[in-house]
Amino acid sequence: MVLTFARTPPHPAKAGAADGAPFDVFLSHTWQADEQGRDTHGRVERIAAALERKHGMRVWLDTAQMKGNVDVAMSAGIDLSKVVLAFATKKYMDKVNSNAQQDNCLKEFFYASQKRHGYVVPVAFEECMRMQGGWGGPFKLNLPPKQPFDFSTDAAFDKQVADLAELIRLRQRVAELPLTVSPELRDLKGALLPTDFDAESWPQTKAKLFVQGTRKWVFDAVDAWAASTTWTQVFVLMGTGGIGKSVFCAELLRRGKEETLSKQSEPGKRTSLLKQASQRLLSRLSLSKAPALPVVAQHFFRHDDDRMSNAKNALMSIAWQLCLTVTGFKDHLQVPTKTEVADMHLVALFKQVVAEPARKVVVASSQRRAVVVLDALDECDARHRMQVLAVAAAWKDEMPDWLGLVMSTRPDDYIPAKVKSFSPTELNTDDQANVADMKLYLKALLQGFVRKADLVPAVAVLAARSEGLFVYASFLEDTLRRL
Repeated sequence: MVLTFARTPPHPAKAGAADGAPFDVFLSHTWQADEQGRDTHGRVERIAAALERKHGMRVWLDTAQMKGNVDVAMSAGIDLSKVVLAFATKKYMDKVNSNAQQDNCLKEFFYASQKRHGYVVPVAFEECMRMQGGWGGPFKLNLPPKQPFDFSTDAAFDKQVADLAELIRLRQRVAELPLTVSPELRDLKGALLPTDFDAESWPQTKAKLFVQGTRKWVFDAVDAWAASTTWTQVFVLMGTGGIGKSVFCAELLRRGKEETLSKQSEPGKRTSLLKQASQRLLSRLSLSKAPALPVVAQHFFRHDDDRMSNAKNALMSIAWQLCLTVTGFKDHLQVPTKTEVADMHLVALFKQVVAEPARKVVVASSQRRAVVVLDALDECDARHRMQVLAVAAAWKDEMPDWLGLVMSTRPDDYIPAKVKSFSPTELNTDDQANVADMKLYLKALLQGFVRKADLVPAVAVLAARSEGLFVYASFLEDTLRRL
């Protein structure tokens, strides 16, 4: 058996110092012909060449790089690779199960599988290995209980290699997840989210700008909507830029402490639906004595970040969060391929990755409602804004009654006609409630910088100059911090 490498590190111990892992994939296989008499090594060489040439991958394959001590070369290659593919023929499996301690296939397989569960990706390289029912022994025991990638024939070679390259990238994206994350969730996150996708830091930053006591009237409106016997399931908050919509949504998210959603799994027995994972979304408890409205997923659009302005990324991120916060959601989720996502209309994607699995989750009839927060529609990629509104319009028909949507947007020219059907709550700069909130914000900001006797008139002057926009008042905070 040979391990073929397409590039040679100058020294195994030094290679990859720049990025920590110089090879995308290590290809483990036997040189023995398969049950059909096909040249296993020759097929693997062809795949390696295609991965390199057409997909820009760095492949460790043995024919070029196996030099010096074989054990050192194999272990270094595995250590310096992000993923290991095991090209599973029956003869490869027999070698792994043979207990022949000097067999290279056996040594590679066990060394790689002991590094991290799910690190070895099985590739069915002949018909008899396509189904796990034909597997056995330590080979089966050390692999996750899921079907292998099917490369039993070369009939659609280019497409198979492209799909294999995508699978390798998926495994790379989840390689650094904590060991406590199950292989199933590792695969789901890799399939749902792009590399370095961070949906949490921006709302956490925004929440720090909130001043307790402000926007009580908006929170009351949301609570009344969520408690209504005829709730519409979609709450839209509309206001001009800089009036504080994102800060409100971030605070709504912050207040959404973990609640218990239950489903009737057996007579007299209920199972928790929200998990500890939701605490990552809801990191602090609200100062309010009233129970917070549970928030099970969120996305804050950002015009200055292509990943965060992409509405399809938003839906995939929401689906990933629901996998963590709603028990049973992931069991009903059918993840589309990257190509399918690119070709799908946003409403179709919403139905597949959010609505359908959510409808299949069973909750108790007494369950308190929960929400998804979607902030700053106006910062969504212009190509998808109307489609996001179409998703909102489909929400009540497609989603289960226990899950609503809170969405914020500016009243831009293309939005009002579509949004009016949702009867939006509007933040207007000259509303008395907004002016009162501004004064509370400024009072909190100026305390410690202005004499008590001058506080009220100073607040009045600055409130008038801000013209009801919190973004302008925030400039004062930046100035005070520099004093």
